[in-house]
Amino acid sequence: MKNLSAYGVASDSKNNFYGMYLNGTYIIKKDAKTGVVTPSATPTHDSGPRRGHMDSEDRLWFGEFRGNKIAMFDTKTAMFEEYPVPTPWTNIYDAISDKAGYAWGGGMNNAPWFA
Repeated sequence: MKNLSAYGVASDSKNNFYGMYLNGTYIIKKDAKTGVVTPSATPTHDSGPRRGHMDSEDRLWFGEFRGNKIAMFDTKTAMFEEYPVPTPWTNIYDAISDKAGYAWGGGMNNAPWFA
């Protein structure tokens, strides 16, 4: 896998880099200590991971632009969870988790939505 790029970026509490690959399926991790780059595929193929934010538990919340979902990548387990939004063609642009445990996403074509 070559030429992966990152449209949205975030870092965890250990300063590891995470990039969201809008043109495909991957979250890309670059280990701060070793420099090793590891792509992790979202469960939804060609989901278009876009923008996101790390929460206090080192979980990356992000929008799946073409997948029409809010997603969470647990950096400790390398596992994903996806949450479909209730309206078609929302094109989730960004996602974030709040202190009450809700995930919020803003879409390009519809009003904000939360899970």
